[in-house]
Amino acid sequence: GTNEQFVLKEGRPGSGLDGQNRDAVARLKQEALILKRLKGLDCVAEYKEIFQAWEHTFLVEEYLPGTTLNTWLAAYFPFSDEQDSASYCKTVINILKQLKQAVKDIHSRGVGMGDLQPSNIIISESEDVKIIDFESASDLTDAKHSGLMTPGFTGSAKSTREQADWFALLRIARHA
Repeated sequence: GTNEQFVLKEGRPGSGLDGQNRDAVARLKQEALILKRLKGLDCVAEYKEIFQAWEHTFLVEEYLPGTTLNTWLAAYFPFSDEQDSASYCKTVINILKQLKQAVKDIHSRGVGMGDLQPSNIIISESEDVKIIDFESASDLTDAKHSGLMTPGFTGSAKSTREQADWFALLRIARHA
């Protein structure tokens, strides 16, 4: 037996329609296709399989231990003078550098995320950056609205996925 942990994402037909009128199953299938294209990149959860049980579709992917960037920022942001802001800045710069490289690596496979935001970024205990949640992702040049957007981290609705990702990265840097 193995102690390996996985994430199981479920998609139900007709549920959770997005701005493109896609249901949860369509988004899950899209995410599976994207994760297959990104296989081998350290900065994303590894695709395992997609299967159907009864009417529901399930995507199996690697479990990434850690906290979302949202939670991490809330926990470590130096709100008072007694906290070490130099150490915080050093770590944030390291996180942002990794994030920038992750965006480049993902783009190098022709994929744009379209919904890059702090709750889709996992920070491990050793401060490694991983990106999750690729149901809004598609081709880099795709300018069709991703259907799911996070206010504050999305620019023009006419942006390509590539432009949207760089805009989001700038917003995340400002947010941190």
